Amino acid sequence: MEKRVGGAGAAKKPASTVKVATKPKPFDGFKGASIDTSGTFKYIQIHVGSKKDPSSEKQILIRGFKAFKYHKGIYQNWVQKELEAFHQQDNFEHTCPGGGRIKVTPETKTIFIYGYSKTFGRVSHQVTQDILQAAYPEYNISWSDEGY
Repeated sequence: MEKRVGGAGAAKKPASTVKVATKPKPFDGFKGASIDTSGTFKYIQIHVGSKKDPSSEKQILIRGFKAFKYHKGIYQNWVQKELEAFHQQDNFEHTCPGGGRIKVTPETKTIFIYGYSKTFGRVSHQVTQDILQAAYPEYNISWSDEGY
């Protein structure tokens, strides 16, 4: 297996799928990243779009918490807590293409992204890094496709 590593030392190029919104969208109220502030835990990417305008740009969200043993639990929690809080969940289409693991070390201000989800599959950790870097600019964030 080829080892790919990205992070603070790597060239900073924005991922082509992560774009800055030019006008408000109905799902702009979703926080881009919500993860636990320390420890090692599973995470997922959630892709959210508008059912009314399927051609519109999708928002990519990152969610990761120690409280959930499985990636599926994180996704179900997002649907039940965050999506339903909008009271317009029928206006959104959403998928979970995959996930992995995150290790957050607040003492050294580092976040390491790795692995994959057996349930949902592997996602681009580079995209996850880009979203987390915007949410946690004071952290050194890196990733690897190695590990489970």
